[in-house]
Amino acid sequence: MADTYEGTYGTLTMSEDGEWTYVLDNASEDVQALGEGVFVDDQITVISDNDTKLVVTVRVTGTNDLPDITLTATDSAVAEDSDTSASGTISIADVDTEDASYLAYSSVEMVADGWTLDGNTNTWSQTSNYGTIVFNPDTGAYVYTLDNSSEAVQGLKSGSSETDTFTIHVTDGWGTSTKDIAITVTGQQDAPTVTVGDVSGDLAEEGTLTATATVTAADVDAGETAVVSPIDMAIGGWTLVDGSDSDYTKAGTYGTAVFDSLTGVVTYTLDNESSAVQDLGSAT
Repeated sequence: MADTYEGTYGTLTMSEDGEWTYVLDNASEDVQALGEGVFVDDQITVISDNDTKLVVTVRVTGTNDLPDITLTATDSAVAEDSDTSASGTISIADVDTEDASYLAYSSVEMVADGWTLDGNTNTWSQTSNYGTIVFNPDTGAYVYTLDNSSEAVQGLKSGSSETDTFTIHVTDGWGTSTKDIAITVTGQQDAPTVTVGDVSGDLAEEGTLTATATVTAADVDAGETAVVSPIDMAIGGWTLVDGSDSDYTKAGTYGTAVFDSLTGVVTYTLDNESSAVQDLGSAT
């Protein structure tokens, strides 16, 4: 019948014919704490059939375990024109006892990944198309600030989102681990913008009767196009010109405007027959 003996780092089994087998306990904290090239002797006392005590020595050699990086996000989402900040903390550790003192953020890899170190404040920062993150390696705290003036942010429409990712690099002298800080950026609906160009033509009673200007409409939300709304045009007092589905007209106090929604050109014609025009006095 085989006998089993527990060592510090594993278990030894001795068969009836004197052969022994040692199984390392890799789940043991003591085993995992052994760093690269570090070795220990697991000495286990066994008893033979004649009650003789023997010491079996097994040498256990450690290998490198990569650093552990833990991210705790206080919040990890921001929204265009609304919630513009996200934050959290980074903590680092190494199960290899002798490697713990060598833990550090890898400057070479951080710089290669787009980070910049401020020597005065000892903080790392990185700016993307959507915002800027600042990371303090002394405290582990990071803060992300959304850039609402960015075209990329304003270009996000309602219901759309992008992930802004920044990678932390930690080394223990033997190897490097990475952890991504991921910030979800959500868009909001932006109303179209309308720009009216310079008016050409200086209207005067019994003089120049027409003036023109060009209206330009745009929408910063990606994938959306600003279009003329027939319903809103009607609410504003415009009506479609007979026989057209793109030209609108509206009568004012002194004349009539015609808007070509395809070109954006507005043509205003002064009504010299109007009493309102005729009642205008001369400019002084």
